[in-house]
Amino acid sequence: MNNEKKPPLQSNINIGSFEGLVNVSEVHLNVSQEVIVTTEDKIQLCLIQYLKGLEAKKGWIAPAGILATIVIVLLTSNFDKFILEPSVWKAIFIIAGIMTFVWLIKALVISFKGKTVEDIVMEMKQDSKVNFGKGIPQPIYIHNLKDNIRFLFYDTSMRASVLDYFPIANNLASYGKGTASSQYKNRDVSNIFLGRRSGHSWTLDSGKGQLEIIWDPPISGRYILLINRTSRDGADPWRKALITVNNSELGVLGFDFSGNCVLVIDLSRVTKITNLKGNIVGQTYPGLAGLEIHL
Repeated sequence: MNNEKKPPLQSNINIGSFEGLVNVSEVHLNVSQEVIVTTEDKIQLCLIQYLKGLEAKKGWIAPAGILATIVIVLLTSNFDKFILEPSVWKAIFIIAGIMTFVWLIKALVISFKGKTVEDIVMEMKQDSKVNFGKGIPQPIYIHNLKDNIRFLFYDTSMRASVLDYFPIANNLASYGKGTASSQYKNRDVSNIFLGRRSGHSWTLDSGKGQLEIIWDPPISGRYILLINRTSRDGADPWRKALITVNNSELGVLGFDFSGNCVLVIDLSRVTKITNLKGNIVGQTYPGLAGLEIHL
């Protein structure tokens, strides 16, 4: 009998031998994603609106509690005379109950209309398509300033092309607040934020005056568009107006910014903008059709 121990059997299976078992004939990729390009300011605004909506969803709790208390008092209490007659006290509670009921209904309506996460995403996506590779139209005049900032001046013949380059839907300046040293009739400075690109949104009531715009919170942008009134060419010029951005004087206009013209202030890079001022030394009724900020 042979009691010699035999060595353990060695496995001849090679992991690499399975590589050929599956023949990949075709690969289908379905991993495309939408990319949203937006600004910090727009995200902040959307989130603020969403948080307000969340608070509004809880707005029905207070009137519901008050109404329940009033109903219990009316059903279980006997009103005694205290300063007023019992009937008067009961009438007061009934009126308070009716008013609270109306309050509750309104709060419930607002609660159901609150924005969802999907609504916020859609707002961020709205009008956010980026057109790559298209250069800003060549202006008729360029005024180079400090820190590579430029005044780009477009006359009547170029007004349409430059405004087409900056879609109104991408304007970020709409929540600015403006003050002016004067206004002509009902042409209030707040009108320049309404998205108009024509007409006479705001004008001074004389040739000289000041315009100041404030954004709180600050807004991020590169291009500031001052869109002049669609009046007669050369009418109501700003003349030697001093332009200030973020409390820093950029320079004096070296061209006749008048009717139908567009001034683009190129800050050379995306910048947080807190304010814009114009010290206008013009003629007749200088003004604007609109003011916009773009990336």
